Amino acid sequence: MELVRWAPSAVNKQPWRIIRKNGAYHFFLKHDKGYVSDEVGDMQKIDMGIALYHFVRGLEEEGVKYPYLG
Repeated sequence: MELVRWAPSAVNKQPWRIIRKNGAYHFFLKHDKGYVSDEVGDMQKIDMGIALYHFVRGLEEEGVKYPYLG
């Protein structure tokens, strides 16, 4: 979770919300207006990908096995 906390995001919004329930982590997007454009798409969805990457890297560094999310 510490790596997610430090993950970068567009204009420092950190649009992700994470809930841990019954040992599982659930990621949610708190969408704000004004972060979608034709040039780059939905910046907050990109931010979610960055947060998820940092979460998975944290698991890997701790040696935690997780199911493939492909």
